Amino acid sequence: MSQLETIKNHIQQGHLVLYPMPSCWALGCDAKNESALKNLLETLPKADNPYALLVANIREVERFIPEFPDLCYDLVEFATSPLTIIYPGARNISRLLCYTDGSLGIQVTENKFLRSLLQQLKSPLVFVELPPNFNPEQNQNEQYKPIIQAADFVAKDEEDFVTKTPSKILKIGTDSSIQILRS
Repeated sequence: MSQLETIKNHIQQGHLVLYPMPSCWALGCDAKNESALKNLLETLPKADNPYALLVANIREVERFIPEFPDLCYDLVEFATSPLTIIYPGARNISRLLCYTDGSLGIQVTENKFLRSLLQQLKSPLVFVELPPNFNPEQNQNEQYKPIIQAADFVAKDEEDFVTKTPSKILKIGTDSSIQILRS
């Protein structure tokens, strides 16, 4: 069984998976599985760890953000590195994922492996970015052991695409203003 199929099966079963993203390693699960979300929250409390959705294309963002600001099409299309945008007024998603103001972080992936996974799942993933020095394949310090132990499956970075450069994070206001949270 391929790694893609293995990850897909674990996510469909409501498991937590450690997987590589272009900017970092992430711990994640199916965004529509409340039990998996609660497990993720117990492992990495949201107050300390920003949660975001990972989607395959911009149309999926529109499902969760009904009043999608036009400027975001350009921000996503012209991004030269991974970009997470925090949008106001999230809908059709668990409130467990939203910030207290109802906003939701979403990243559209350009990575072929992750895009293929998302298309096969037909559901977005929740992800929590782990620190740039995190790598489950190498010896870790004690603070990371609970994260590794919480994962039901630890993927391999077969494509060696983790750059260890955190994604950029922008927050869009209801008036379409842009706040840079991490550049």
